[in-house]
Amino acid sequence: MSLTKPGAALPAYPPPGQLRQSWLTFRLILKPAQVSETVVVVGLGEVGKPLFEIMKTRHQVFGVDIDLAAPLNGCDVMHVCFPFRDQRFVARVVEYIGHYQPALTIVNSTVPPGVTRRIAEESGASVVNSPIRGKHARMREEMLYYTKFIGALTPESGARALEHFESVGMRTTLLRSPEATEIAKLTETTYFGVMIAWAQEVERYCKALGADYDEVVSFYEEIKFFPPVKYFPGVIGGHCVMPNIAILLDKFPSDLLQAIIQSNMLKEKNVGQEGWREVARSAPAPGNR
Repeated sequence: MSLTKPGAALPAYPPPGQLRQSWLTFRLILKPAQVSETVVVVGLGEVGKPLFEIMKTRHQVFGVDIDLAAPLNGCDVMHVCFPFRDQRFVARVVEYIGHYQPALTIVNSTVPPGVTRRIAEESGASVVNSPIRGKHARMREEMLYYTKFIGALTPESGARALEHFESVGMRTTLLRSPEATEIAKLTETTYFGVMIAWAQEVERYCKALGADYDEVVSFYEEIKFFPPVKYFPGVIGGHCVMPNIAILLDKFPSDLLQAIIQSNMLKEKNVGQEGWREVARSAPAPGNR
């Protein structure tokens, strides 16, 4: 498993009809899942640490928190788990790839669409995207609960990632491109933001009319195609939903996304005036990372 030379052309992705057949074929030539791999996890925070713990149940794992550690003599898989802040993220990941020479790099971080492809192009390496889902407080358990979606540029890299995650007991699904998983993650967390922003708006209507919010939204409960959750109209807090909306807005200007931000700012202002703070809490927020 050697690193592709920088600048080498990436193989073309197959037409949709050939996708499943292609990755199944590649899986037949991979090493058996029970064979231990050398794995590097870069970023040992709320995402990287539980992933490290899961991976070490089957593989030889090395953790890197901030600075580059001593180079290994290559590794099988490198997981990227530090947050995306700006476009310097790409150069940083490329630097880690050059340092550790992984046969496969998996970007678990939440990133804008196109970032995984840029990393692959600039490094010449095999790179896939696989966003994390789960609540930080119970991240290890939820990593194993949720299906691990993988967006790959080639059938081979997709097959390698599937084998890797399945070796530690994770269920997997392969999507057609890294852009698909990148936008899936961003829109999943933003969907939660949409629901809370609407709850905030309904609460404002209720206050203006002297109506009780809980009574009003109980009217929705028998509607089968509505989400089966009564959303609490609190402030959207945490470091997941609103930062991910900012990532989306940078790529796709949107009045709807701006409306969520404005609604949340208004809620924060009203909460501050009332001398107390509430945070949206009725539904489990999608995980971050």
